[in-house]
Amino acid sequence: MSEQYAKITPLGSKWFVPAAEFQLVRNAQRHNNSGINGRIDAAINTAVRSRPAGRIYWAAMLLKLGLFGLMLCLAASNRFWLVPALAKAPAIGQSEFVLGRLCRHIAAERILGLLVVGIVSLLGTLSPAVQGS
Repeated sequence: MSEQYAKITPLGSKWFVPAAEFQLVRNAQRHNNSGINGRIDAAINTAVRSRPAGRIYWAAMLLKLGLFGLMLCLAASNRFWLVPALAKAPAIGQSEFVLGRLCRHIAAERILGLLVVGIVSLLGTLSPAVQGS
């Protein structure tokens, strides 16, 4: 028993998806008038909902990107707020507070980095959703 396949073109590539999911993608594109966001949402929905192996892969990929974003936020707060505050701290008590916060941020960055490396190793064992199958 074969399914009907429909051709969609998210982000300029050619993907073939089952016709039932094609309607889901078209609805997502129709309701989002901003153009590229609708195509990105459609591509993610198609990859995540259509194939079980793709769900795990894309969920791990999005988790990795989110953790990396948190690492960047911590690094930016260290660079632009905590280190200048440590340099400007007039009292010993205030500098110890800022130094303690800086140490906690660095420890959190290390933990997030280990989690990212663990997720990358998991991604190395998985195969992404295959287009057209």
